[in-house]
Amino acid sequence: MQKSAFFPHVLMAVWALLIAASFPVAQMISPQIDAAGLTSLRFLLAALLFLPWLAWRGELSLPQRSETLRYAVLATLLVAYFWALFHTLKHSSALNAGMLYTLTPALSAGLSFFLLREKPGARLMLGMGAGLLGALWVLLHSTPAGALRWQPADALFVAGCACMAGHGVLSRLFRPQLPQQRSAAFITFWVLLLGGLAMLGLTLLLQDGVLDWGRLQGSEWGALLYLTLGATCLSFWLTQYGIKRLGPTVVMSYSYLTPALVLLLNFLFWQRPAPGAALPGVALSLLAPLLLARVRSA
Repeated sequence: MQKSAFFPHVLMAVWALLIAASFPVAQMISPQIDAAGLTSLRFLLAALLFLPWLAWRGELSLPQRSETLRYAVLATLLVAYFWALFHTLKHSSALNAGMLYTLTPALSAGLSFFLLREKPGARLMLGMGAGLLGALWVLLHSTPAGALRWQPADALFVAGCACMAGHGVLSRLFRPQLPQQRSAAFITFWVLLLGGLAMLGLTLLLQDGVLDWGRLQGSEWGALLYLTLGATCLSFWLTQYGIKRLGPTVVMSYSYLTPALVLLLNFLFWQRPAPGAALPGVALSLLAPLLLARVRSA
């Protein structure tokens, strides 16, 4: 495989690492601030960080009316996902959220079939199968008995995962309908800005005009900084980049690395070794990107 064809897959592995780190980090903040308020703050800060880059590249301009509508649809789906994630983490666990997130690639594949007429090939199916089996193995064998229980809030996160899958598929569907010169950074900026403003308005409406951003303490602001830079700015840009070159199903399939990467992060930063029984699942999870990397760029 040529270097240029392999490079998008490397970036998708980085994307999976950013997503994996966002689950424990988000759980640090979610009890302190309303889910809608946190999502609006995160989106608006991330959009602000894109401004210097767009100005430097000469891309700071208003989108066309038809573009704005498409960006608003994508923003709505992202806001729905993140609101569902933070709300779920208040009433459930990061483990449950990680387990349910493995539904996203399958949902993406189904939506791609109906909306994009894309049929997954044998390599993609093998990669998805290895990734799903590995992710579920890790989750089930790294969990204390009885810890993984269905909570009422989990149903909301299933709907959120469907929104995330829909965001990826519609990003691919809308791309040919946008001006050719639109970069991933431009699209990401407007999606984040529109989503942040919409969520800010909803937050003010639900909380009688009062924002609870001031409840965040020092370390929690540090966690928010990571969510803004890594799990929002960079991961959203990588999503747009990957979807354009690989398609939404391949991109979402890299999320199967999430449970194994969470174990790795727990070991590196919190000195929590992975249970031996979970290691076969880690191996299967690592096999998935090797198979996915054989899927040709679009």
